[in-house]
This record gives sequence, C-alpha cells and structure tokens, in this order.
Amino acid sequence: MRHVRAAIHSEKNAAELFGIMLDHGFNPNANTTDDAQATRWFHFLAKEGHVKLVGLCLKKGANINLRGLHGISPWFAAQGRG
Repeated sequence: MRHVRAAIHSEKNAAELFGIMLDHGFNPNANTTDDAQATRWFHFLAKEGHVKLVGLCLKKGANINLRGLHGISPWFAAQGRG
C-alpha cells in the first residue's frame, strides 16, 4: 500500500486510480499499512487535501466521523489544510 500512497502523491490521474480501487472493493476506512499505528486512507486523503478523492470515498461509504489513532476525525484532519 505504500506504493499507492506514492502514486496518489505523484500521479496526475490519482482520482481515476483510486476510483478503480474503490470500484473493486477497496475499503477507504482501512489503514494505509498493516501497521497498527497507520493512518486510515480516508484520514490521509483528507489531511493531504485530495478533495476529489475524499468525495469518491464518501460516495463509497467512507465514515466521516471515524476516529483515527489520535482520536482525530477526517473532517478535523482536513481543517488543518486551511
């Protein structure tokens, strides 16, 4: 999954890539790695300001109120972007 994180940062068509993953059953509420300290994908996307990807995740059932490792919701993580 680290390769996917890198692709989202650098790929011009990140929305298309992530959309394909979601269409094939990818869970946006899952952790970004198998590490228990990992960030959830939805939190990561919100924090990084990926508005289109956050919208795709919401359409596929991402939980906007799901708390992450430090008790932070994706909504709160996005607020840090200004």
